Amino acid sequence: MSMDIYGIKDSANVLVRKKSDKKPLIYADYATDIKNDWKTKQVYAKSKSTKAIRWDSEKESTIKMTMEIFDLKWLSMLTGSDFVTGKTEMLKREVLTVGVGNTAELISEPKVGSLSLFILKEDGLTHDKELTVGETATVEGTYAITAKAITLNKTTCPEGSRVVAYYMVDTAETAQTMTIKANAFPYAVDIFMDTMIRDTDQQDKFVQLHYLNAKAKGDFTLTLSADNITKLEIEFDLLKDGRSDDMATYKIIG
Repeated sequence: MSMDIYGIKDSANVLVRKKSDKKPLIYADYATDIKNDWKTKQVYAKSKSTKAIRWDSEKESTIKMTMEIFDLKWLSMLTGSDFVTGKTEMLKREVLTVGVGNTAELISEPKVGSLSLFILKEDGLTHDKELTVGETATVEGTYAITAKAITLNKTTCPEGSRVVAYYMVDTAETAQTMTIKANAFPYAVDIFMDTMIRDTDQQDKFVQLHYLNAKAKGDFTLTLSADNITKLEIEFDLLKDGRSDDMATYKIIG
């Protein structure tokens, strides 16, 4: 005889499809927490001071997912902006020790006009004085550059002193870039969630939840912490599916 009392102790595997074409977009088996909240609005008629009749309306539902590892496509979905693979610019920071002949060499050649050079203080972080570029380094506080090679003024930057360079370079063609635009927003999706449910006879059954029309809220926070793992939290609004009143289906199979 089948039991009707169940318990669940697991998250769910999630499949997100773009609603416009029903093509699978993201599959995730790593969400640490998934919460599905349902709310309704109540209006009451009272008999004197006691509630006697209740009307329910305005059903609302949200899904909140928490992840500690995640596919970058989640960010694309949240922002409405895709990652594009190809060459782009990046900022580099290099600390250089002035060598023999008051010279130093960068790892890469800076893009024209992008190099900024500073003398470093003893802590190795704080800027002391900004150096200016010139044709030669004969004037105090100046430097000259040819490709990656830098010549510094021997009075301003004697041998053994340190300078820090900031400059732009081109990346490899494999770089991934997402530009978040002010007029781009999340698109509609439907969501399948698979998990297992167990009855009091210790028998497991397969459960599939299907949310028919969902849209990410677009609010997210990425916290980079030296003490804690970065968590991505995503919240969806659940909407009616087209002209029907359907919002979700829960299926227990087995």
